[in-house]
Amino acid sequence: MKPAPSVHAARAVVQALAAAGVREVVLAPGSRSAPLAYALADAAREDRPAGAPAVVVHVRLDERDAAFVALGIAKAAAAAGQPRPVAVVTTSGTAVGNLVPAVLEAHHSGTPLLLLTADRPPALRGTGANQTTEQPGLLAPAVRLTLDLVVGNDAGARELEDLAARMRGAVALAARTALGEVPLGADPAEGRSPGDPGPVHVNLAFDDPLVPGDEPWPVDPSVPDGSGPIDFGFVGGGRVPAREGEAGDAVGGAPGLPDGPPTVVVAGDGAGDGARELAEARGWPLLAEPTSGARGGPNAVPAYRVLLDAWPGAREVRRVVVIGRPTLSRPVGRLLARGEVEVVRVQRPSAAWPDAGRSADALLPAIPDAWFVAPAPSAERGQWLDRWIAAGESALRIVREECAVADGAGRAVPRMTGIALADLVARASAPGDVLVVGSSNPVRDLDLVAQWPQTPWTGAPLVISNRGLSGIDGMTATAVGVALTLPDRVVRAVVGDLTFLHDVGGLLTGTLEERAHLQIVVANDDGGSVFATLEHGEPGRAPVFERFFGTPHGADLAALCAGYGVRHRLARDAAEVAESLASPGPGISVLEVRVDRSRRRDTDATIAARIAAELGAG
Repeated sequence: MKPAPSVHAARAVVQALAAAGVREVVLAPGSRSAPLAYALADAAREDRPAGAPAVVVHVRLDERDAAFVALGIAKAAAAAGQPRPVAVVTTSGTAVGNLVPAVLEAHHSGTPLLLLTADRPPALRGTGANQTTEQPGLLAPAVRLTLDLVVGNDAGARELEDLAARMRGAVALAARTALGEVPLGADPAEGRSPGDPGPVHVNLAFDDPLVPGDEPWPVDPSVPDGSGPIDFGFVGGGRVPAREGEAGDAVGGAPGLPDGPPTVVVAGDGAGDGARELAEARGWPLLAEPTSGARGGPNAVPAYRVLLDAWPGAREVRRVVVIGRPTLSRPVGRLLARGEVEVVRVQRPSAAWPDAGRSADALLPAIPDAWFVAPAPSAERGQWLDRWIAAGESALRIVREECAVADGAGRAVPRMTGIALADLVARASAPGDVLVVGSSNPVRDLDLVAQWPQTPWTGAPLVISNRGLSGIDGMTATAVGVALTLPDRVVRAVVGDLTFLHDVGGLLTGTLEERAHLQIVVANDDGGSVFATLEHGEPGRAPVFERFFGTPHGADLAALCAGYGVRHRLARDAAEVAESLASPGPGISVLEVRVDRSRRRDTDATIAARIAAELGAG
């Protein structure tokens, strides 16, 4: 029986995915994508037909959540030191538009996603045909590459061989581009800058028939590496990547960094352990965000964020080495904007950040090896580090004291504020555990209180967050993807109530699907407390604040969890929180903790005032 072209092409695509190192595919159901669904169903079977590769398939009802599950899988794989692309399969029409939030996060965080979208034949575009829109270019400019692959409905044996080869070549190129292994540009053979991982869109225009018969799979395919010329149809690229060394060729071209002025290392999202190693080699204070991969070690300054504005010693900084992308803190932004501070930024070139070096005195794609050479011991440098560590310890003590109340016996007991909850979660997280932290206050609260003394990979949990674009969308689905990828670890998601409600659909897992083991800790303050810490929370704006920023909702989280068949517990005090954190149990569960946001702004102001008063001597 002669294979249907769409079925034959879809099978070649799945073969090429496996050959390119894709282990997981997340699929949302649809009719136009049926050729891929049938091929993936074969690949997921234990008794696979000849020619079908082994692929793990996850099915989700919602394309948006499917994309975020894939994002979580890809982020967890990269964080565990095994970066690989993860594929998402959707049908045509609005299904493609639902990919946008996850694609934007992948674009800005450099996460390799392959977006396989089924489409109607090109002749139907622009004619008003059902479920048909202009899909090629729909995800631009947030994708590194767009390939529009047309599959006809009539082909002989020779044409089918050519079709399969074209599909395999396109997927191979897409996977290499997603991993940052090929140059970025409109012409795959003449691109711009390598080393820029991110999402890639492969649009597949399938024609009828869409279902397989008894035809065999292509056998023993020869999968090209995607480097040769292939006729792809529509090909689109991303934005121009960062310009290396424009603002600091003197430093960028030097073999070493002078010991020079009072220096701190700021480790932003994705900085990696090199930031910690550099700080320790040079004797510099390390200001590391939780998702930096560098939080820990003797140079890590706790509660650094509240020092930057309130501690006089912070005003002595004259140079900042920035590694990764710092996204959490306005005080860090103000530090980098000070005219007397030299900013040396280390960040890989990226289409998402073409002007990353605009505010830097030097922009480098990686930390030069010569920088890790420890200078001669210096009493001045040692005192500089000691002052920062001592100030950080004092600041952490003040933060914890201001987020605690006395019980009847006069003992300090954490009250249920967001900061106190983050402290309990940080203390309960053992080496090897994984924290998936929501944007807004949860990641900032963790940044204030987390103190992990050893290196991140041996003494601290792995912390993952969607800091590429810092959105709250899709956090539950992202955490599910992380948990599916790291099933042997304890995985917790720590989110606010609005983040939880925004992606409550992420709790839904089909009855035939693999179950993730994930504890979701929800800091429920009935609204958006992060805005209270910003200018919107100023007392004079109170008439507008509660409705338009605080947004109280009154949602019953227990009832929502019951509807999705997910275990729920409401913890009423610190002891119950600690008990639940110690025994998360199997499957997905939700630990709801009611926290008070009414005093959030006052608490932050009190912490700053105490630091200024108690550490005023610098």
